[in-house]
Amino acid sequence: MKVAGIVAFFQVVDKSKDEMMEKIQTAFKIDREIFWEAVRKLYEFELVDMYEDEIARISDQVLATYLFYLTFLKEKLLNFSFLLDNFFPQFQYNFVDALNPVLSAFDSEEIINILSPEVDRVWKIYEEGGDKKSFIQLMKLFWFVKHKQTNILSYTRNLINKMEEESVDISSLDIPSNSNIDIPPYSILDLLSLFGNSDEQNSQKIAIDLLFRYLTKKPQELPQVFCLLIEVFGFERDSYITQFITQSIVIDKLLEKVNGGKNELFAKLFFGVAEKYLYLQFNTPKLKNNREFLCLWHQFSPQPTPELFDLRNKIWQGIFQLYQIDIFEKEVINIIHQYSKSYSKFSVGEIIKQDAVEVLKFLTDNLNPQDYYHCLIVQKYLDFLESRKIEFNNEIRERFLNGTYEVYRILSDNWNERNNCYLDGKEYKEFKQNQIKKYFANYDFKDYQDFFAKCHEIKAVTKEKNHYYSEFPSGRIAELIFLSCENSELYLDVLKYYLNFGDPFQLNYFLLIEKLIKISGVEKAFELLNQFDFASKRKWLFGFYNLLPEDKITSDYLEKLYNLYRESKLDEIPERFDFLLKYRDLDKNVVAQVTEIILSQINEQTNFPDPFYFLFNPYTQVNHILIELFKEKLYLLKQAYLSSQKIKGYSSNSEDIFIRILDADQYFIIEYIDWVYDEERKFSNFRDDLNYTFLWKHENYQELITQVVEHIYQREKELSNSGFRNTILERIFVLEVTEEEKVVFEDRQNQLLKSVIENRYTDIDLLQLLFSVTTTFPYERRYQFIDLFCQYNQNFEYFKKLPIEPYVKNHKELSSEDYILSSSKNIEATHKIVEYLESLLPIFNTIDLLEHKQYLEKEIKYFEKWIEDEKKRNFIED
Repeated sequence: MKVAGIVAFFQVVDKSKDEMMEKIQTAFKIDREIFWEAVRKLYEFELVDMYEDEIARISDQVLATYLFYLTFLKEKLLNFSFLLDNFFPQFQYNFVDALNPVLSAFDSEEIINILSPEVDRVWKIYEEGGDKKSFIQLMKLFWFVKHKQTNILSYTRNLINKMEEESVDISSLDIPSNSNIDIPPYSILDLLSLFGNSDEQNSQKIAIDLLFRYLTKKPQELPQVFCLLIEVFGFERDSYITQFITQSIVIDKLLEKVNGGKNELFAKLFFGVAEKYLYLQFNTPKLKNNREFLCLWHQFSPQPTPELFDLRNKIWQGIFQLYQIDIFEKEVINIIHQYSKSYSKFSVGEIIKQDAVEVLKFLTDNLNPQDYYHCLIVQKYLDFLESRKIEFNNEIRERFLNGTYEVYRILSDNWNERNNCYLDGKEYKEFKQNQIKKYFANYDFKDYQDFFAKCHEIKAVTKEKNHYYSEFPSGRIAELIFLSCENSELYLDVLKYYLNFGDPFQLNYFLLIEKLIKISGVEKAFELLNQFDFASKRKWLFGFYNLLPEDKITSDYLEKLYNLYRESKLDEIPERFDFLLKYRDLDKNVVAQVTEIILSQINEQTNFPDPFYFLFNPYTQVNHILIELFKEKLYLLKQAYLSSQKIKGYSSNSEDIFIRILDADQYFIIEYIDWVYDEERKFSNFRDDLNYTFLWKHENYQELITQVVEHIYQREKELSNSGFRNTILERIFVLEVTEEEKVVFEDRQNQLLKSVIENRYTDIDLLQLLFSVTTTFPYERRYQFIDLFCQYNQNFEYFKKLPIEPYVKNHKELSSEDYILSSSKNIEATHKIVEYLESLLPIFNTIDLLEHKQYLEKEIKYFEKWIEDEKKRNFIED
C-alpha cells in the first residue's frame, strides 16, 4: 500500500530515471528492488499499469486519489512530511494534482487538520529561509489551511508597505479593452489572486483592500488589477450560490475608493469593472486538469436573483452618481451606449427589465433632449429594450427627438423599424426612399444649408465618441440630394454649396455627377467640378470621365484623363477598368496605357489594395479581352499580373489569367519562376500559392515542364543551395484534380521523371532535386523511381545523397503519411514509414547493392527505436 501511495503521488514512476529512484529510496527508506517487486504485485492486482516492466502508473485517477488519501492522510502509512521535506518545491504540481481532488472528494476539514502541523512546520522553515520564490510557492499550495490566509495577507501587506509610491499622470492610464492579461508569477498580485476562491469574506475584503493599496502605489499596473477583478473576483456560473457576495465586495470597496469621484484612478477602475459586471453573458474556461485550461469556454448568464438585482442596482447608481462630475460624463454615457449593444443567447429579459428601472430614470432626469448625442443614446437604448420586448413609456422616445436626430433617423437604417414593418431588403429600400422624398419634399436652399449643418453635428459626434462608421450614414446623403432636389437650379446651388465646403461627407459622387451632366451638359458639368479645390476632387473627376457619354468623348478629354491618372495617388484611382473601353476608338491601347501609369505609381507608394483586382476579375468586360487589350504591350500585362499576385496572393482566377498569358508567350513560366525566386529571397513571408496543375494539362506539357525543371536546376546551382530541395518544384508536382484525372496526370509525371532518371542518372545534383519532389508522393509511388535509379547507377555515395525518407515539412501539399508524422508524431504513421523502407529492401538483393541494404536497415532500426520511445512517452503522459 505504501508503494501504491508513492506512485499515486508521482503519477508516473520510471525505473530508468536514477535520480527519481534515489530520491524515493532516500525519502521513504525503501530499497529499489523491493519497491519494484511491490509494483509488480500491484500490477497483478490490476491496481497499476506497467510498460515494459520499467514504468508504472495508477490505472485510474479516482483510484489514485483514494490511494494517496489512504497512504498519506487517513491511515498515515507514510508521513506527509516525507513528501514536503524531500519533494517540495521541485514537485509542486504533483502536490496540486494530489491534494485538490482529495480535498474535493473527502472531508476537507479533517484533511486540513491533518496537514496543518506539517504545513506549519515547513512554513516556518521557508519563512525564515529567505527563499522568496519557494515560500510563495508554499503559500499558493497551502493557502486553504487554517490561519494561513491571514499569514499570506500579513506577508503581502508587509511587501506593499515597503513599496515606494510611483508618481504617474492618471489621465494617461487606460483600462484595456479585454481582461486577458498575464499576472507575473510569484508576485504580490499572484498571491492576492488566491483570494478569489476564498470562502472567508473577511479575507476577501482585506485582499481587495490590499489590492487597492497596491494600485495606489503602482498606478501603472491598473490593467493587471483590472484583470484580477474581472477574471479572478468576477462572475462564475455558480456565483448565485454565494449570493454574488464576492462581486458585491468588489463594488463596495471600489465605490469607497472612488470617494464620490474625488479619486480619478479608482473612478477609471470602477467604470471598467462596472461595464464588465453589467454584461448579460459571461464566459468561463473549461478546466482540463488542476492547473491547465482547455481553449473551450462555457457561456452563461447570471441567475436573476434578488441579490443580483441589488448588485446591479448598486453598480448603476454608482455610475450615475459620477455623471455630475464633468470629466466622467463621457464615461457614464459610454457605458449606457455599450450596454445598449449587449448580446446574450440566454433569456435575460428579467435582468434587462430590472436594469431599465434605474437607467430610464437616469435618462429622463439627466439627459437633454436638445442635445443630439443624448437623443441618440436614449433612442439606441430604447431600441435595445424594444428588441428584447421590454415595455417602456413611449413618451420618452417622442421627447428625445430633436431636429438633428430626425435627420439621423431619416438617413439611417433601423432594424427594429424594418422588422416591425415586416419588410425584406428591397421593400425596405423603397420604404426609405419614399420616406426621404416625403421628408425633404419642400426643402429650399436655406433648409439644405441647415441640413448640412446637422450632418456636420452628426459626424462630429460620431468621430468624438469613437462610434462605428455606420453611426454616420454618409452613404444616404447623396441619395437624398439626388432624389429630393427635383428643381434643377436648386440642385446646382446645393451641389456648389456642398463642394465649396470640400466634400466633408465623402459622398457617393456617381449619382450626383450623373444628375449634374443631365442638367448642365458635359462641358458645364466639367467646368463646375473644376471650380472648387477639395481633397476628393480627383475622385469626382474620375467619376465624370466614367459617366462621360461615349459620343461626347474627345482626344482632349482622353489626354486629361491620362494626366489625372498620372497626378493621382493609388487610393484616388478608380478600381474598375471597364469604362476605359469606350475610349478605345481614340487609343486602342488605353487600358495598357493606364496600366503602365498605375505600375509606375506602385513603385512609388506602399500599403495599398490591389489596383488590378477588377482588371483580372472574371466578371468584368476587360477581363474577357485581356490579351487583345495588351497585344502590343504584353509585358505590361505580365507586370500587372505579378503585382496583383504579390499584393493579394492567390485567387480562383489566377490560373486562368496565367494560362492566357502563357498561350501568348510560353516563356512566361520561366519569368514567373524567376519572379518567385526573387520574392522569396526578398521577403521571408512570401507565399506562392499558384496551382500549377494547369501545366500538366497543357498540350506541350513535357516541353514546358522539362524546361522548368532545367531552369530551376540551374537557379539552384547558381544559388549554391545545398540539398537541392525546392518548394517551387514540389508545388509544380502537386495535382488538384478529380480521381479520374489524377490517374492520367500522375502517369505523365511518372513518365517525365523516369525519362530524366534514365537520361541523367549520373547527374546526382539534378536527381537530388527531383527525388526531393518524390518524397511528397505516397510511399507506394516512390518505389519505382528508387528501383529505376539503382538499375542505372549503383554508386553508394550517390544513393546516400538521394532524399528517399520522409522529412518534416510545413507546406500544405504533403502526402497524407508525412502530414500525420510531421503534425503529431503519430506512431501509426511511423509504422508506415518502417513498412515503406522495408518494402524497398528487395531492390537491394544483389551483390552490388549490399552496402545500400545495410544503410537502409540502419534507418529502419532508427525509426523502430523512435516508435518504442514514443510509446513510452505516451504511456507516461497519458
